[in-house]
Amino acid sequence: MLDEMSKRELDDDAVGRTARPRTNEHAEIDGVRFDQLETLLDKKRLRFVQQILAHDSGVLSVEELSYRNPDIELATVDYHLRKLESVGLTERLSADDPANHLPNTYWAVTDRGVARLDKLGFYDEVEALTVADEMLERTERIERIETFDGRPQVDVSQ
Repeated sequence: MLDEMSKRELDDDAVGRTARPRTNEHAEIDGVRFDQLETLLDKKRLRFVQQILAHDSGVLSVEELSYRNPDIELATVDYHLRKLESVGLTERLSADDPANHLPNTYWAVTDRGVARLDKLGFYDEVEALTVADEMLERTERIERIETFDGRPQVDVSQ
């Protein structure tokens, strides 16, 4: 039986490539982990992080983010939030007292996420997005979600 390296060498030879070592997931570029940098610099993910921070509660549900980004499906929003969570930039929060027909899960940006956003120079845009968020026309459903008493709260005094 071939060992793992031999299998990789054979596979690489078969397609004319050379093997290269895996990148260290925790390698850093200017003090920012590469995996976090790569994840945050995705246009949709960056937008979601900024929109969460721009909301006065500091948390948004997948449904609220999808409403703010009508060109993006709910499942896609959820996927990107999970990717951000996997590198420690967002966290999932449960509703304090789940209500029927309202989201039970909300997303917040971690302190690490705020620090990375600031270090990359994207935190300044949050203030403009806060003004835009306050002016956003909301449906009755979005208003119900935003005024839901069981909605988790985070400290937004960053």
